[in-house]
Amino acid sequence: MTIRLAVRRFPCDMPLCGRRTFVEQVSGLTFRYGRRSVLQQSTLEANGRVLAGRTGTRLARMLCCPVSPNTLLNLLWADA
Repeated sequence: MTIRLAVRRFPCDMPLCGRRTFVEQVSGLTFRYGRRSVLQQSTLEANGRVLAGRTGTRLARMLCCPVSPNTLLNLLWADA
């Protein structure tokens, strides 16, 4: 499933700022530096917490959220 989302980009007027533009976040759907939706992220975190590794990867694939075993384990470490 693909979600097409249009967000606004805001330019930074500060000359010393390392970022050129900022993108607005959609509450409940996106989060900063996110590659997944909030729901998908929380589903994968719960999956990793309960099943981890290869078993969690198989379930994620069945839920159309293919990830590697390392990704699931990294989600666990990110929570800690």
